[in-house]
Amino acid sequence: REAGDAWDIVLALHPQDAAALAGRDRARAQARAAAASRVQRARLAHLRGNVDEAVKLYLEALAQVPDDADAIAALRAIEAARATRRAESRHPSGEPTEPEMEVRR
Repeated sequence: REAGDAWDIVLALHPQDAAALAGRDRARAQARAAAASRVQRARLAHLRGNVDEAVKLYLEALAQVPDDADAIAALRAIEAARATRRAESRHPSGEPTEPEMEVRR
């Protein structure tokens, strides 16, 4: 992604530079490919039950391509599942369970 940003700076100075346009397009394509690879690895990690690794890989994908819809949707789903589990793990009184209390300390 940084390479694409660098090409954007060059293009701000020389907007019609064909080499800079091509360089930016190559950098963006490489970033998209790297993000897609991380999303694929994240899906596999998630399927294996390794949610922490999946989250890490989804975040790495977003570092490459901040608007990657698949990574965004997957992270939303993971966080929603976590929130549901937290809500279900509370006592009927609304008090946190022992493990939740440990995390807060």
